[in-house]
Amino acid sequence: RRFTQALLTFALTTANTRAGTPSPKSSVRTAPTLNVKDFGAFGNGRMSDLQQIRAAVAKAGEYSGGATVLFPAGDYFLGAADDVYKLVWANKLQNVRFVGERAAISCRSVFGVSNMLVLDGCRNVAIEGLTFRDDGLKREINWLGAAAIRLANDSGVGCENIQISDCTFDSVLGALVCRETDPAIRS
Repeated sequence: RRFTQALLTFALTTANTRAGTPSPKSSVRTAPTLNVKDFGAFGNGRMSDLQQIRAAVAKAGEYSGGATVLFPAGDYFLGAADDVYKLVWANKLQNVRFVGERAAISCRSVFGVSNMLVLDGCRNVAIEGLTFRDDGLKREINWLGAAAIRLANDSGVGCENIQISDCTFDSVLGALVCRETDPAIRS
């Protein structure tokens, strides 16, 4: 089944968020743009772009003032999702934008449950204009598939000010997953 939302904006803030915290868009306007193709991504939907995207995300984390991770037009294939918790893990990123220009991030689930993009302890992050697709989604087989975006606190720190806009969620197990049982961490 296809779930498409013209505009999905989700802002997540914790009780610790102070008034006046800059939005992801305003805080990274002068930050560098990291084109995933400059990291060797193919964007052809057939060859795996996983390592190249991971490298671009890791590089974005090196900029204290933030960065933009750009996905030019194309289909960025993450490979087989074999019960892998996190295909792309963004740990404690701050002031980063993930921007798609007619771009899709896809995987093919063959076993278990996975997450395409895990934001762990991130702050002031925007995800804009990306399509997320799992070409192996099979809900009838015990929920075999991948979630598009997961907000996590594996590092013990919750996410703050996460914005998702103009994204399409096509054949994914869930568009956004956010679950924690510890009320001190849950947002």
